[in-house]
Amino acid sequence: MKTKDLILISFFTALTVICSYIKIILPFTPVPVTFQTLAVILSGIILGPVNGILSQILFLALIILFPVIPSGSSLAVLYGPTGGYISGFIFSAFISGYIYKRKKDDKHLIIAYIFGLLVIFASGVLWLALGHNMNFISALTVGLIPFIPGEIIKFLLAVAIIKRIEPLKIA
Repeated sequence: MKTKDLILISFFTALTVICSYIKIILPFTPVPVTFQTLAVILSGIILGPVNGILSQILFLALIILFPVIPSGSSLAVLYGPTGGYISGFIFSAFISGYIYKRKKDDKHLIIAYIFGLLVIFASGVLWLALGHNMNFISALTVGLIPFIPGEIIKFLLAVAIIKRIEPLKIA
């Protein structure tokens, strides 16, 4: 692994931490709107599947060991309402990176972003339903539907970022 890879992995770990502080609290859901999904999916798309995963494993290790996110640290964070989403970050980085790596065009960018989001939200909604005694409809109502408008905005931002970065051949 090159020094450049280590720096980029660390950067996307830090970006995921920073994006946890950019949040909007919605009164009807235990899950805040954050920019973490943007950072996670960008880590996969820009770094590729392996380094994207590594950045999110490092993020997970940091939140377990240190109070780097607003909700604190420890394994308890993973048992809370956002635990399912956070655990989905690793798989999301992989799937988005894997899809985009296959063919770096606009179609694969859209597919990579959508599948990356599906992984995060499937994991999060499933955790809300199973781990927090919600029926599936309630989990969808508080864990997915309110986030769709924000995710559309983040997707447009991701496209703009990738189009600016891609010519630089960062990863």
